[in-house]
Amino acid sequence: MIQILSRWLLLVPLAAALLPALADASALRDDAAPASSCQPDPDSCPPWMPSQADIRAVMSDYFCELIDSGALASPSAGRVVVEPSRMACAALHPEVGANFVCGGEVRVVLPDGTQRYHGVSPTLHHDADNRIAIYQGDDDAGNERWHVPVSHRGSRYCTAPAAP
Repeated sequence: MIQILSRWLLLVPLAAALLPALADASALRDDAAPASSCQPDPDSCPPWMPSQADIRAVMSDYFCELIDSGALASPSAGRVVVEPSRMACAALHPEVGANFVCGGEVRVVLPDGTQRYHGVSPTLHHDADNRIAIYQGDDDAGNERWHVPVSHRGSRYCTAPAAP
């Protein structure tokens, strides 16, 4: 329990630092987003941080997985479009392989034109194959569970525009 609490306490200052970057929703949907995903200061932006395009692709892949599984939208309804906003990210530690946290929103456009916005703030890291994995919690034995989403390019029901 103390281990879980200490992890959450580490995220509180980081979340507070990311809030100003997330406050302006119109700026988050700006397609002229910078190449870097890292915000708000250089101390939390080591050189290994992924690009804006990489983070947005992972969020597209993850949401398309949710759509394909029926967890987010009915797959039988038709093609769904997933559009991640610009993501603001910060590393929890400067070492290569450290976890990092991103924040932003994902717009989901359903086949009938209905739009839904989902705020996201996942913890991520690079796995052994240098793919970006999303933290999904601890299992019953207390081991961390990480998931690398499959590419949305293979999705039956979902599409996502290329990230700038």
